[in-house]
Amino acid sequence: MSEEAPEESAAADPAPALSPLPEPKRRRPLVAERELRIGWPGAALGVWVVLHYVLAMAPYLWVVAQPSAPMEAQPLFAWLPALMFAPSSTITLLLALAVLIRLPRVAPGTRGRARMLFLAVGATLRALGAIALVPLLMKVFSEPNAFLSGLGGGALPVGGTPEQLESIRMVASSQGTLPLLIAALIVTNVGALVEQTAAISAWFLISQRIRRGFWLVTDVLVGAAFVAVLLLLPWTPLSDAPDAWQLPAIKLAVTTLASVRILARVLPFGLDGMETVGIRLLVAARMMRAKKSGFVTAIGFLSIGAVSISSCVLTSTLSVMGGFRNDLKQKILGNHAHVVVDQEHGEFEGWAPTLDAVRATDGVVAASPYVQGEVMITSATNLAGAVIRGIDPATIGDVTELRRNLRHGQLDYLEHPERLNELRASEMRRGLLAPPEPGRIEMDHGPTENDRGSLFDEVERTLDEVDREQVERERIEADIDEFLLPEGALPERPSQETAAPGDAPEDGLGPDVLPGLIVGQELARTLRLHVGDEVNVVSPLGELGPSGPMPKSRPSRVAGIFYSGMYEFDVKMAYTTLEAAQGFLSVGDAITGIEAKVWDAEAAMGVAAAMERAIARDDLRVRAWQEVNKNLFGALRLEKLVMFIMLGIAILVASFCIVATLTLLVQEKRKEVGILKAMGATAEQIVAIFMAQGLMIGVLGAATGLGLGYVATFATEHFGVNLNPEVYYIDRLPVHVDPAEFALTGVATVIVCLLATIYPAILGSRLQPMEALRDT
Repeated sequence: MSEEAPEESAAADPAPALSPLPEPKRRRPLVAERELRIGWPGAALGVWVVLHYVLAMAPYLWVVAQPSAPMEAQPLFAWLPALMFAPSSTITLLLALAVLIRLPRVAPGTRGRARMLFLAVGATLRALGAIALVPLLMKVFSEPNAFLSGLGGGALPVGGTPEQLESIRMVASSQGTLPLLIAALIVTNVGALVEQTAAISAWFLISQRIRRGFWLVTDVLVGAAFVAVLLLLPWTPLSDAPDAWQLPAIKLAVTTLASVRILARVLPFGLDGMETVGIRLLVAARMMRAKKSGFVTAIGFLSIGAVSISSCVLTSTLSVMGGFRNDLKQKILGNHAHVVVDQEHGEFEGWAPTLDAVRATDGVVAASPYVQGEVMITSATNLAGAVIRGIDPATIGDVTELRRNLRHGQLDYLEHPERLNELRASEMRRGLLAPPEPGRIEMDHGPTENDRGSLFDEVERTLDEVDREQVERERIEADIDEFLLPEGALPERPSQETAAPGDAPEDGLGPDVLPGLIVGQELARTLRLHVGDEVNVVSPLGELGPSGPMPKSRPSRVAGIFYSGMYEFDVKMAYTTLEAAQGFLSVGDAITGIEAKVWDAEAAMGVAAAMERAIARDDLRVRAWQEVNKNLFGALRLEKLVMFIMLGIAILVASFCIVATLTLLVQEKRKEVGILKAMGATAEQIVAIFMAQGLMIGVLGAATGLGLGYVATFATEHFGVNLNPEVYYIDRLPVHVDPAEFALTGVATVIVCLLATIYPAILGSRLQPMEALRDT
């Protein structure tokens, strides 16, 4: 017992207590769990940043809408900067100072603290700059000569035209306040940029519940507005009035906004559908949705935006180039025939059977003969080289659009030139600066709003008025002299006395009737011609005289002025009758060629081949318009291809953002990739996962880019971008939307984005499971 006692006592003694193991320290998260609770100053400042731009425009719109005259509205307009900038900037400054006062109470490292700091600093800079602008702009607009310098409604820097901004610069420079004005503008713009960027990033500080409610209300309002504009507003302007584009612009803007919201709502459902396709798309969609670091998220949005903008610019540029090509094609087909039958050199005779064969060819609408040669046309003020073309007035209207292109005069005057002697003074003096006839489409070359009384325009109008009065005075004097002549005497015609020997009329016209001549608009401008003016047509192919060949001259009277839209055509072409041109050019009954119009211009090559078989003359050639203008359209196609390649480089550069995004994503998702490979995922599956993500980015960027490109081209096509016709010879920017080009751009964009994912995908597939899990 005694031996067992110690054992029992030892067993009875309690075991020594073990000290508890220390709890493992929790790793500090990379982002602090504390988040900034936006108080009333921060929330008010964020809302005010968005609203104050709208509220600041209210005084501007109110002042501009006043019916008072500009000089009467000048005192009110001088106070416009104070009304626009002072109240909004003061409220912005107070709210920004309230935010800056409350920010020191927030612990460092709190999520959102830096954003609110940048928002308050940016708002402060913008407010101080805007407040500094108030006295400077008020001094500019109170200048007595402000309105004489071109300042008026819309002249503020927030939306003035270049001419108005230049006027502000000139007035401020004369006052000595230009350096201060520039400094205030720089501070205001820098502050606005920082403020807007911080306000956008501060949006994510708002709770998810409030953001969902905001988007719900926004979707309801956008949906209602979309239905309203779809039913009530037109797509195209209903008239040519300057403000007729406003309603279609509102409809396009609301429709675009609704499309963006629909895309944002449909995108999550699209990702849900992709997750059901397979394991690769499932993981790719989950990685796209998973929460990432702020830098990777920003780079991802940047890559989508870069791809979108690049494809938008590419499609818009190709559409504009296609518009120029179509515009040139329409002008060529309007002024030239679809098929031309001629000799390679000189004229040919016996053309009547050939003309009948051309007209009998299947697919031919009409045909007309012509003869042409180079001449010199002289007027009372100038001379110019030209190409005179003899036409058949009865059939030329069925082949070309000469009749429709006439701005002044009539085509019938070529067949009946005696009517030119019976023109009324008002009709005869109708010229380039006279209003067009009703129903005619004309390009306005007169002064516009931005011309502001050009000195050259005033001089030209003054000289034209003097020229009109002088010519009218000479005409009245000639009528009086003719009335006072003895009975049976004929009036002298000085212009006919200057003709060379042998220039007797060969067209059967009487001595007091001159053949008609239709000239291009630019040629008429050069020679300062009006309908009814007399000109001399001089040809170097005259008869032999004592000292050699003598030029042949023949007076003519202007029967019309046409505008074709092609400068080179308008500056050198002149039309007369076929008989008059044949007699003047001394070609007998020969013609230069036959022009034919076909039903389908695109099928002109086939019709030309059939026409060549029907004519069966080896000395003649038959060419369609594609062959005649082959070099021109070939150069346009080459230019378009080069532009596609050069702008495609922008998409290639944008693809580098995708490379950066996926490379950073591989580094951030090393643990997930390691787990997938440990579970048996192969390298090919990892490559497919990351390539699927790049494909999603490419498809999303291409879709948004093509949508923006279509909106831009649609707006340009229907609302119009005005051009200076004196420079470009067209009054609007032409646009042609080709669905094939849009599809090609989208496919090329997706392929480039897919190729950009190869390197980061291979980089992710080479991760070893143990290394990936160990590094995390």
